[in-house]
Amino acid sequence: MICPNCGSEQPESFECVKCGIIFAKYEEHQARIRDGLVPEEDIGWSRNIGPTARIGRIVAGVAALVLAVIMFLNGTAARAFGPFIAFVFFAGAGLYFLISLREKMPVWRFAVEAAAVASVSVVLFMSLPDVFSLGRPMYKSTVAVRPPSEVRIMLSSSRDRVLAIRQFMNAKALPNTEEAVALSKGLDVDRLDDLFQTIPTVDRDIMHPVYARLAALRPLLGTLQKRFPTELPKGPASWVPAAIADAVFTQLEMVEADIQVLERTLAAREEAIRTGALSNIPPD
Repeated sequence: MICPNCGSEQPESFECVKCGIIFAKYEEHQARIRDGLVPEEDIGWSRNIGPTARIGRIVAGVAALVLAVIMFLNGTAARAFGPFIAFVFFAGAGLYFLISLREKMPVWRFAVEAAAVASVSVVLFMSLPDVFSLGRPMYKSTVAVRPPSEVRIMLSSSRDRVLAIRQFMNAKALPNTEEAVALSKGLDVDRLDDLFQTIPTVDRDIMHPVYARLAALRPLLGTLQKRFPTELPKGPASWVPAAIADAVFTQLEMVEADIQVLERTLAAREEAIRTGALSNIPPD
């Protein structure tokens, strides 16, 4: 027999194995409708959806699947929990809409399902705007990017600054003024400030440890620079107290350790990008 409500074919029974209606009560209800004993509004919500609603269901299902496919192809769904939930929701909703298309569906069920999907979609769009933005990389916070050239430039300048400070602190004697002036200029940290400001804000954290340690030496090095001319031809190694020299060298060792960590991090990231493990998408 065929269920008069959902249209599924099944063995003879007193109730539908799929939608669960009791055939006798269903026929009784239909008879009351025909006799005008059921209010008009009940008939409206109980009737099955028409062709227009089914077309809308097809459009919604295809749109949900397209969103899910885009998220899958660009890798967004696999990079964070939020986008993964959105991917599963849209893929599931799209498949459900299309698979259930041939079922006889009452208007009330169609309305409830449409409202539920629309509500969840609005929440996802508001919570994950980058995922659905076509004007910028999807879910940019999860995308690994190649550090900009400004980071490399400042890293090289920081190495030069460490070397210049070591040469200054280790100088025991300076035979001429020109050499003394050149040695003193190597301590200038203003260039590091300028370079740090050129780094995009989103990338400054990666360089901040090195910059902060070198900046912390600024007051002490400024004091040594002012005294430096009065001590010539003796170099700093001859007149800087041992405790101060040890503090400077300790700070330089920490800077060098930070530089090594940063270089390994950059090298690993660039290797991952080269082999395709990470996306190389430039920031806005």
